[in-house]
Amino acid sequence: MSVARVTRIIRWGDDRGRIAVWTRGMTKIHITSPTLTRTFTAIGLAAVGLTLAGCSAVGVNEQVGAEYNTYAAAQKSDEQFRIPKLIPRDAENIRLQYNTVKSGTVFAFESPGGITADYCAAGRIEDPPANTAEWLPHFSTPRDGTVCGDWFVAEKDGVFYAWDLT
Repeated sequence: MSVARVTRIIRWGDDRGRIAVWTRGMTKIHITSPTLTRTFTAIGLAAVGLTLAGCSAVGVNEQVGAEYNTYAAAQKSDEQFRIPKLIPRDAENIRLQYNTVKSGTVFAFESPGGITADYCAAGRIEDPPANTAEWLPHFSTPRDGTVCGDWFVAEKDGVFYAWDLT
């Protein structure tokens, strides 16, 4: 006999909880044991607690990173959908860092030709990266840099660093 649905019924003015269980054949069984009622309540509260704790409670909220020697290697990877169009085809030593739950992705890359995307323009960077990486230097903001749609790009010592806030 498999249980399809469990509900808790409390009679008005009665502090004894009763649990009604419907089986697949819609047979109604009443369980009035206080111990069983407490057990179902505890299970329900535990499920709600895990749900509210979110993915971090089970280790899903983690930093993920990848490195690619060339742009071509990055485009052949499982992470190709994360590579923004602002990264030029001559880019080398591409590094990527993102969090599975929090906002923000950061990139680092070297490029002899620099940023060549037609939707990028010199601009003022107002927001620091939302995500962090060991290789990401500290950028004080506001500062001059390049703005490419939702991406901010700053150059330091020949390396371009790009980040978004979404």
